[in-house]
Amino acid sequence: MTKSYLLTGGPIWTGDPAQPWAQAVVVRGRDLVHVGTRDGADDFIGAGTEQIDLRGRMCLPGFIDAHNHLASMALSKLGVNLA
Repeated sequence: MTKSYLLTGGPIWTGDPAQPWAQAVVVRGRDLVHVGTRDGADDFIGAGTEQIDLRGRMCLPGFIDAHNHLASMALSKLGVNLA
């Protein structure tokens, strides 16, 4: 049986300009089967679905690189280059 997951409880950024935010994501196996409202997710979950509470943390698509170097770039501007 394919494992499924329901993610809720935090901002979910979709990357879609037409619908940039969602309340819930349902993943079945390797497929996103629902991205939208929490109520709409009920049609895609079952008794074996693992529910993951984001506890207010943001969820981003896996192909989006959320890692950046803004803080280190800002810190580098505080120093003086003596070279």
